Amino acid sequence: MADINNFTSLDIKDYSDYDFVDFNIVSESNKEYGRVSRVLGSKITSLLEVSYLEKSYLIPINEAFIITVNKKEKSIVVKNIEEISSL
Repeated sequence: MADINNFTSLDIKDYSDYDFVDFNIVSESNKEYGRVSRVLGSKITSLLEVSYLEKSYLIPINEAFIITVNKKEKSIVVKNIEEISSL
């Protein structure tokens, strides 16, 4: 399993699809925007499926969207999550 505490060193090929399941998705201001229900796609284009307020949305697993991953706290900080979650 990859060290996912530091997203910038994350190699997508080194983690299991289950590594992020049940992680909380949070904004830069630490507001919660749901929980990862599963990981979709291939190792090249993986997406987090997030459940929030009786709906689901997808977040690509890449540095353009994900700021940090905290394995100990089971949380992922996502850029512009307010806009993503409202789509």
